[in-house]
Amino acid sequence: MATIEQATVNERIQNGYKFDFGKYISDGFEIFKKEWLMFSLYGLASVILMVASFATLVGALFFIFPLYLGFSVAAVKVENGEKLEFKDFFGAFKNYDKYVLLAICYFAVFMVLYLPFIFLFVFMDVGVEYFDSNISGGFMGIFMMLYYVFFYAAIYFIQGSMIFTPYLIHYGNYSAVEAMKTSFKLFRKQILMILLFVFVIGMLSSIGYLACLIGIFATMAAGMLMQHAMVKDILMQSSYSEIDQIGNPGI
Repeated sequence: MATIEQATVNERIQNGYKFDFGKYISDGFEIFKKEWLMFSLYGLASVILMVASFATLVGALFFIFPLYLGFSVAAVKVENGEKLEFKDFFGAFKNYDKYVLLAICYFAVFMVLYLPFIFLFVFMDVGVEYFDSNISGGFMGIFMMLYYVFFYAAIYFIQGSMIFTPYLIHYGNYSAVEAMKTSFKLFRKQILMILLFVFVIGMLSSIGYLACLIGIFATMAAGMLMQHAMVKDILMQSSYSEIDQIGNPGI
């Protein structure tokens, strides 16, 4: 089973790491091509389950991260030359309790980001009798434009800084809070490259929207596999050899 060793993580945080952008894109596509039908079908299934889970907030907390990690779990089997079965995609649900805490933290951050928007609406509603409608409407429009730029920039930054978090939980057995802290420390070593990577992955994943409905599931799968390739290259390779570990069981 693939693992993320704490010693490797600490070494990357201390000394940094190389970010091979092209390799991650290429490796992700290569994994996808080997089992493109299975990955696409799981993309369809995960979207259906996500939509159903969002019907209740509690359901979304349990499903969002394990479903996304399913692509990585399946990718490990493909890379090891093992037979891939559809049930393998759901292997990340074993840590669902940690993912719930992680999802709650994300939700709390999003609510904090929404607070200025909510306060402004309340303020405008209360002060509608005291301000000219044209002035208040213009102010509201300017604020919303600036606010949405800030909001999506913040979401984009959070997505980049927390990109390692689910993988640290699943493959490294980190707690949710420790995984978030560690992910941010790793992110700081390659801020610009990771943010660019997240942007490119998002663009590639959205190509399916322009192609056709089925294309959504294929491009989403390919995007998640590129992310898996990135995490594997950076964290799933120990900086210690087997000879170094002989007589050092604590490593």
